[in-house]
Amino acid sequence: MTEKSKLTLHDIPSMLSDKAWSPNTWRVRYVLNIKSIPYETQWLLHPEIEPELRRVGAPPTIHWILKTETYTLPAIYDPTKNAGISDSNKIAAYLEETYPESRSLRVAESIDFVDSYGRRLNEALFLLLAAQTAENLVPETRPAWREKRERAFGVRLEALAEPDERRDMLLTDVLGVLTDIDAYSNSKGDSPFIQDDELTYCDVVIAATLTWTRRVAGVDSDVYGLIMEVHGGRWKWLMDRFTEWEIVDGV
Repeated sequence: MTEKSKLTLHDIPSMLSDKAWSPNTWRVRYVLNIKSIPYETQWLLHPEIEPELRRVGAPPTIHWILKTETYTLPAIYDPTKNAGISDSNKIAAYLEETYPESRSLRVAESIDFVDSYGRRLNEALFLLLAAQTAENLVPETRPAWREKRERAFGVRLEALAEPDERRDMLLTDVLGVLTDIDAYSNSKGDSPFIQDDELTYCDVVIAATLTWTRRVAGVDSDVYGLIMEVHGGRWKWLMDRFTEWEIVDGV
């Protein structure tokens, strides 16, 4: 694949050394890395997102927090098909269909799991991590990102996980979702993967969410540390397996 035929992954930068933080964009980045599909990242500040997505033909999506059609990331542009695609699940399905010679992640079979368990885990962790996520964003993007979400929730992001009793309840909710995922899994104990001891898009979605958790809360945070300990350490085992695919191009 030539430089001109590389896919473009649109992402929003953070203050992290390699900039990548978003759980939904990590879904796509992991899929691209696992499938060894060449791509480059275009980093977009908040006001740049809508014009760029309009330019490449990537449509708006319904944002789960904002409840309106919004031009949001991730999105990709495939110059070989002149195709702009948004929404992480639709992008994963597109990559699976368009690049069948690459490693299959059984995306179509995984969507019910993603829409249920993946969404629940993202939403539970967002309430815990919203303020830390905002503080990790670059200064040019932080105010607009924070303002839209505070308007949707009606409180400052810090208040979503306050006081300590509420934070403890939210952490219990997160562990409850992971317990349900652990019970859902039909792996036989010799693999950290969720379905049939085989890497699928189900694993990608959970790993992407936990990657976001570690990156914004910190590897030594109580949230991430507790998740790594529960269920016999299976989530640490999963994250260890994903280390080889936690790659940001150009870094």
